[in-house]
Amino acid sequence: MGFFAPEPVWETTLVTLDGSAAIHERLEEWFGAFDELEFEVEEILDLGNGVTFTVVNQRARPAGSSSSGGYMERQEALIGVWEQGMVTHATTYLDIDEARAAAEHLAEERG
Repeated sequence: MGFFAPEPVWETTLVTLDGSAAIHERLEEWFGAFDELEFEVEEILDLGNGVTFTVVNQRARPAGSSSSGGYMERQEALIGVWEQGMVTHATTYLDIDEARAAAEHLAEERG
């Protein structure tokens, strides 16, 4: 969590998390829900003006499922807003094209 600003906001697909404690708690819940969890960064772009766009693939086996099956895969995009080397705001999207357009618009808007 060292790259988050002191009071970050993270808009996920389900809820908005305000502050480091809320983000940390949600991440612990997410990681705890799986016996195996892998992340692969497919793409990461610095769009300028403190905006990044990242596409991440997740592959996970839910806790308690058999090791021979039960895997889930999910692709998501993250838009990060950075100030002084720290993320102040992050937004998660499941629609990669929508996220890319939003990130490009945000970078232009902040320019």
